[in-house]
Amino acid sequence: MRLASIAQSGARASSSSARRAAAHAVEVRLPSGAVRPLAPGDSSLILKGIIDPEDAKIAMKCGVDAIVVSNHGGRQLDGAISSIRALPEIVEAVQRGTEVWVDGGIRSGQDVLKALALGARATMIGRAFLYGLGALGEAGVTRALEIIRNELDVSMALCGIRNVKDASPALLRAW
Repeated sequence: MRLASIAQSGARASSSSARRAAAHAVEVRLPSGAVRPLAPGDSSLILKGIIDPEDAKIAMKCGVDAIVVSNHGGRQLDGAISSIRALPEIVEAVQRGTEVWVDGGIRSGQDVLKALALGARATMIGRAFLYGLGALGEAGVTRALEIIRNELDVSMALCGIRNVKDASPALLRAW
């Protein structure tokens, strides 16, 4: 359910700040040609914060190069659907018309494989990256990436695949 829908339905929010945000929510509609000029020159335009399949279709029509399925860690609405649960419907909604990435909840190589199996083209791993940075600086970031890569390799081997392109929803039946 979109924030604007919550405001209209009169649903109870879990905190006063969420209630205030919902009460002042507005749905902004931009013409499809209004978004693409936001990316200067030949740079890519990536839109983060998509959690609704209809919003994904609109973003695609606006010419974005990729969308990032994200509920921003559930910080705005603690009852919002998780990114990984929203992912399959969004992938289906855009039908390969734009790349779909996922952010949120990616903590291991297994999480990366699950997201790829559900149709994500890429994942974001901010928390692991930041933990590594905080612990050991640049070397920690490198180590965090190595750990996730190794976990991804082991997960793929245990699932009987050698290439991430072979990840499919069928793999998830084993979990």
